[in-house]
Amino acid sequence: MPLSHDRIRTTVETWLARRPHEREQLGALLDALGRTGGDITSRSTSAGEPRSSVPT
Repeated sequence: MPLSHDRIRTTVETWLARRPHEREQLGALLDALGRTGGDITSRSTSAGEPRSSVPT
């Protein structure tokens, strides 16, 4: 079962609270989390969006 959008956002924000210097490096993920609609954990994501799977 994939993590929820809210759970991912909470985890990323918690991470950045401890490591604010990494915000720029997580920009693409933060942008994806900021968009409404769509599921960023879906395997049918558009090009350029972060994916959670490892290529084989």
